[in-house]
Amino acid sequence: MIIDTNNNSSISLISVDSFDSTFYKTIVDKLIIVIIKKHDQGYTFDKIQRFIDQKISQLNQLNQTVDILINWLIKNQSIIQYVWFLGLLYYYEIEVNKDDNKAFELFFKAANDNYSIAQVYLAKCYNDRYGTQQNKNLAFNWYQRAVENKSIIGQYYLGYCYEFSIGTEKNETKSIEWYQKATKNGNGTAKLYLANCYKLGNGVEKNEIKAFKYYETLAKKGNSDAQHQLGNCFYYGIGTIINKKQAFYCFRKSAEQGCKNAQYQLGNCYSQGVGIDINKVNAFELYKIAAEREHHIAQYALGISYEYGEGIEKDSGKAYYWYNKAAENGDTHKTIFSNGLLIVLKLFTCNRRNQLYKDEQINELILRTRRFKQFENELLPIQITTVQQIDELMSGLMRLENYLRHLRRQYFRFVFIFYIKF
Repeated sequence: MIIDTNNNSSISLISVDSFDSTFYKTIVDKLIIVIIKKHDQGYTFDKIQRFIDQKISQLNQLNQTVDILINWLIKNQSIIQYVWFLGLLYYYEIEVNKDDNKAFELFFKAANDNYSIAQVYLAKCYNDRYGTQQNKNLAFNWYQRAVENKSIIGQYYLGYCYEFSIGTEKNETKSIEWYQKATKNGNGTAKLYLANCYKLGNGVEKNEIKAFKYYETLAKKGNSDAQHQLGNCFYYGIGTIINKKQAFYCFRKSAEQGCKNAQYQLGNCYSQGVGIDINKVNAFELYKIAAEREHHIAQYALGISYEYGEGIEKDSGKAYYWYNKAAENGDTHKTIFSNGLLIVLKLFTCNRRNQLYKDEQINELILRTRRFKQFENELLPIQITTVQQIDELMSGLMRLENYLRHLRRQYFRFVFIFYIKF
């Protein structure tokens, strides 16, 4: 603080304001540089939010009022980077009330002034229907403009748009091209998606060994998603030999960083004794963590834990609750076949007396699913709650039976099963 030795209050106020302006300008400018750098390196939006929260907390610990910082930002809205940064606080609800419309408005203003990181955030708003109507075409266009302004994270998102047909036609060749450019510029998320493409053969010749090496490189740098994928590689023998202990280690590293997919799979390791001794209590705790983060397969598993008392006391009420949550968040009739992992759903009716179902429909489902009854212990449960689900399940079962015939012809050993339990 600058002290006025002449007791002139007007000079003192000017001096203090000048000091505050210099202090907050230095803080915000440094934060902006680091945030953009982290985005370009492939940090997720969740991690960016945690980073900003941490820095604002540190500011509070230094007895610097954040309200003054926000007022300083408001006074300096003629400078475009501060427009975007204020929008960032609204977007992440940091020290201000969350305001989707205000965040969008500020991003829009900064983006139209050719500020590339604001263009990325504006594109994300259009894609996610955040503060505006969803418009995939505009999302794609703004990602393109960000790339024209040399945004590295924009390069990754442009590749993502081409891979998943967001605002443009699917073009795997172009998606690979942009992933490679972003990877060359140091974006870890682009490298992760590039590894996925090599693993699956999307847009490039399938090369599981190359995919494994990419995952391994990123995992060593602490990328939680790469650690999870590396765990899958060791678990299923993708680009390397099967090593369940190493898979467990990778899942644990990823889970510790908050990857909910890894938390669920780590729970499976403890439940089934994969790479570690069986520990149903640890399995339950991990399922619970992932389930509370809306991982619907973990919600199935948590329902099973409560129903059969695995790692926790039996509680049919909580089992029902989690089965129902899983049904709300998942697809009631689709089977999922991804990365060599088979996820099978057991269908579960909680109360037949509610007269939701016609007897002939139930009987037909029972007859068609009993042939698979010997596999019931391998299945996960899901809740039937509406009449419409019966038709969906029947349709799913027919597709399932057709696919089973296809698998037998191809000599696969995987089995998809539906089972009704009373």
